[in-house]
Amino acid sequence: MLKFELFDDMNIMIDERFVKVPLGCPVCKLLLMDSDDHDSFYNFECCSACKMQWAWPNKDKWLVGWRPSAEMVIEFRQNRVSVPSYTVRG
Repeated sequence: MLKFELFDDMNIMIDERFVKVPLGCPVCKLLLMDSDDHDSFYNFECCSACKMQWAWPNKDKWLVGWRPSAEMVIEFRQNRVSVPSYTVRG
């Protein structure tokens, strides 16, 4: 439901359905980079990489609150940050 509030002579629209997306993934703590990450956050509360690694394969457990162990996340982060974020053309 939309509502408006007056703030310093401005009407500010407040949508109660609006979901704030954090800058980093709550699971792996890496930055959310694109619309796929945002969609994954809306559906699974994690980035798209965490969704593919853990949320989809464990969907039933994930939806009731299961999350990977700290050791699993550390290993996942190490693998993910070692992949270059650019493409080299030869």
